[in-house]
Amino acid sequence: MKLKLIVYSFTFFLFAITTTTKAQDFKKNRGFFNTTSFGYLWGKEANQIEVNKKVTGTSIETVTGFFVNPHLSLGVGVGINAYTNYETFPVFFDARGYLKDKKNTAFAFLQLGESVDALPVEEGLFMGLGIGYKFFTSDKLCLNVAATYNRQWIDAFHKTSETFDPDSNTVTIEENEYTYQVNSLRLSVGICF
Repeated sequence: MKLKLIVYSFTFFLFAITTTTKAQDFKKNRGFFNTTSFGYLWGKEANQIEVNKKVTGTSIETVTGFFVNPHLSLGVGVGINAYTNYETFPVFFDARGYLKDKKNTAFAFLQLGESVDALPVEEGLFMGLGIGYKFFTSDKLCLNVAATYNRQWIDAFHKTSETFDPDSNTVTIEENEYTYQVNSLRLSVGICF
């Protein structure tokens, strides 16, 4: 619970700063930034019942951070991954390494966090590892494309039986907890602010 509070507070802090502070030189890797991306997910899911079940979905995520130096940025992000039968809401730390201190450059990134428990969203650990390219299409429009390997552990409860007792007029519901592992590839396009 403490970790979630820290992540939420840090996220709010970074969003507040980026909306009131202008980056030092947006065309270079300095100052604060925000990138919001939309993506398509496909991969495989495994749990105690099924193995290698194909899953697809869509996602949106936003990362707010700052450049520690021209080649390294740190930030926090939130996202929504809408798979076929469930959604996840990851909150994560984001670290990015940039190849060059130029307006157009390749980067690699690591995302670590967890999906928060918010019905009907499932909770569990989250990890993303990817590569991308940041580029300007005009003087003021910066885009990025990225390919990410996502690994998501999901803890979910499923109703297994329901029993009615006519003597006490009560219903007993039995639930089993399942842990899913979802391995997916995310291809995304984003805009940088």
